[in-house]
Amino acid sequence: MNRCCWSLTPVWKKCWTFFVPVCAFTIMVYIVGFNYFTSKRMYDLKERISNGDVSENYRFEPPDAMNITTEHTPTQQHPLFINNTENTGAFRNSHIMISTGVGRLGNRMFEFASLLGISKRHNYKPMILRRNTLLQVFDISQVTDSEPLNLKGVGEKGAGVYDKSLENLSHDKNYSLGGFYQSWKYFDFMKDEVKKSFKFKSGLLNKVRQLQTSLNIGDKITVGVHVRRGDMGSKRELSRGYNVATKEYFDKAFQYFRGKFKNLVFLVVSAEMSWCKSNMKGDDIKFVTTGSAGGDMALLAHCNHSIVSTGSFGWWGAYLAGGEVVYYRNFPSSGSWLSKQYNRTEYYPLHWVGME
Repeated sequence: MNRCCWSLTPVWKKCWTFFVPVCAFTIMVYIVGFNYFTSKRMYDLKERISNGDVSENYRFEPPDAMNITTEHTPTQQHPLFINNTENTGAFRNSHIMISTGVGRLGNRMFEFASLLGISKRHNYKPMILRRNTLLQVFDISQVTDSEPLNLKGVGEKGAGVYDKSLENLSHDKNYSLGGFYQSWKYFDFMKDEVKKSFKFKSGLLNKVRQLQTSLNIGDKITVGVHVRRGDMGSKRELSRGYNVATKEYFDKAFQYFRGKFKNLVFLVVSAEMSWCKSNMKGDDIKFVTTGSAGGDMALLAHCNHSIVSTGSFGWWGAYLAGGEVVYYRNFPSSGSWLSKQYNRTEYYPLHWVGME
């Protein structure tokens, strides 16, 4: 009987009996209230956007001292645009998409170009952080010193494939694109704007002009040739599916252009010049360098046509140059780990010519 007497019940049991229902009730009230006010805030948020107001929830609010500029202005909606129902001006000014910037020059160019394309499809404002090394090579105006608020990271399904799921992003937050995004399908629909965005710094352009003058190119047709070997030919990288273009491939590519054009010159850019000089023969072949990756990219971009071996550096030299492009068809190696990360028809533009 004493065991049932409240006065004899231990203190901790009394506290437990009292606090458990109180805590349960408090938690229930918090959850209900949180859901109510969250729903109300989202409703008010949508109302502000539909009325053209700036959203407090995901507005990018830089400090007064931050200098953010962009040459992009609202334009007529492209048929491929996913978001074509929002107010263009107010929506775009309050919705930010950034690229984190990883890898070397060619990789970062893919990332920035895809940022431009994906953000345009969703009518977001594209920005890169000021620490991005692209700014050492290009005069890019879409720059910020800090990340926007309410930022969600977005990944990719594969480095060299088009991820269609990025067409279906919700528009209630800002986005940070993390990955390589190496597919022309992300941005080729606006290729003229992309090419204009890659505005080389004047110092690099001056080096290119000086080199062209010293080579006495004149009115000759120029074919930029990028040869990547080095790291691509290591045992580890070969086992993963990376490879190097063969001497036979370059011979075929040279003959292809020689058969189509007269009065041309091949400008060979490579970090492996000794291999190039030993395996590439012809009075119309010149081995050149500007002394920097940015300068070499500018040189390739200002050629009439292109020959690409492997890697993103040569890819971008050819894309910016326009004209006819011949690429090494055996990259990546068939059946390798890397081949599962790439879809050749989504990595190489369809009008480029593959050879081996």
